[in-house]
Amino acid sequence: VSLLALCTTAACGTRVDDEALTMLQEEMLGWTRLFDGVSTDGWRGYGREDFPTGRWKVEQGELIGQSTSGSMDGGDIITVAEFTDFELVFDFKVGREGNSGVFYRVQEQDGKGLFQVAAEYQVLDDTAYIDMGTMDMNTHLTGDNYDLHSAVVRPMKPVGEWNTGRIVVEGNHVEHWLNGVMMIEYELYTGEWEALVSASKFGEEEHYARAPSGSIGLQDHGTPVWYRNIKIRKIVVTHDVDPSTLSIREGGETPLLAQELVSIFDGESLDGWTIHGTERWYVEDGELVCESGPDAAYGYLRTDAMYKDFELTLEFRQEADG
Repeated sequence: VSLLALCTTAACGTRVDDEALTMLQEEMLGWTRLFDGVSTDGWRGYGREDFPTGRWKVEQGELIGQSTSGSMDGGDIITVAEFTDFELVFDFKVGREGNSGVFYRVQEQDGKGLFQVAAEYQVLDDTAYIDMGTMDMNTHLTGDNYDLHSAVVRPMKPVGEWNTGRIVVEGNHVEHWLNGVMMIEYELYTGEWEALVSASKFGEEEHYARAPSGSIGLQDHGTPVWYRNIKIRKIVVTHDVDPSTLSIREGGETPLLAQELVSIFDGESLDGWTIHGTERWYVEDGELVCESGPDAAYGYLRTDAMYKDFELTLEFRQEADG
């Protein structure tokens, strides 16, 4: 997923601190931080309006689950914002016998826990639970789609070390990644998926994973778990195109979707664009102009729309030393 961003001269030539630069780069790539590292803003308890402060705390840029009772007792949390198609990335680590999970497209249902309404990316101390030998751990280990799909590879790092999880949801297609390795991929609502659900503990749950959009959820399972760098970016789903609408670019063989060629600058206004930073952006004589702002700091102009697989053309000119 990509988006178009224009960087000002000041932005390209000004030194900023590492954190500000990282945030700027993330924004330009379409990422939104779900956890700001200092507060629980943007989160609330599952099935409640407030945040379960007795179950979670924020320390040193980490969101830490510290409860002593299970997920049916009010410790699960969800984002206030909801998402349909997205890429979610998060760092996590677990303590000894740690157990948690990341849920997606969560829609609350009265009388039902978080795990009963949404699909789960399992987060677990794999080694400890395998050693316990108290249950079949197939489909229950880190990166699995809990109780439905099991991964073949296991790149989980030892207890106490940070891992990076990634979830991609695009239409009915879902992928789970762990430390750069794809763990599983599956299609929602296919005959195979329906059969797996029927054979799982969710077979009697009519609302399980049926929502087309919803919140992101983190599970409180009564054991310490740490999360950080939780960020998400929306995916714009592309639709099938009639091959007869394709044209050939001059001088090449790559097809171009002629019917989808659009202008993203109307020559009159900044409609469809958002200014970031303090630099000045304005329209003059059909041209998009940028000048240094009052503090000559940094800034860029970003499209509101997101794009995937595109060809971009534009004309530009700059003054000396620009």
